[in-house]
Amino acid sequence: MIALLSRVNRALLKVEKKKICEIGKGAVLFLGIEKEDSLDTAAKMADKISSLRIFSDSEGKFNLSFKEKEYALLSVPNFTLCANVSSGRRPSFANAQSSAKAKELYGYFNKQLKDRGIEVAEGIFGALMEIDAEFFGPANFIVDSQKI
Repeated sequence: MIALLSRVNRALLKVEKKKICEIGKGAVLFLGIEKEDSLDTAAKMADKISSLRIFSDSEGKFNLSFKEKEYALLSVPNFTLCANVSSGRRPSFANAQSSAKAKELYGYFNKQLKDRGIEVAEGIFGALMEIDAEFFGPANFIVDSQKI
């Protein structure tokens, strides 16, 4: 799994011009699910992300996590994070998990975050989504399950 976390002041997700969900302060998380990912991978990623200290304390240092700040997370499935662009000009998605399995793992990942006390708003798997966000920082973090 590959996750890209971006801190936001607010974020709104729409599908076909209809508001699906929104959050206030927190982060938008784009999640790519790869072929070798499993339920264990999803749990490990949820554990890492829920405890990741990406929010500033009173001294401006990255010392606080989602739980400590009581911030929300907008989780967005994003298979393009699995793209290989190392050769040619067209991305290859050969490493992306099959749609059915990826949908299952995406749901499990979000449940694991919720079980760890994180408020999670979810995008719709397989939908063309519009995201309106006010980014804060900018502060972006890549979490790769193969490196944790």
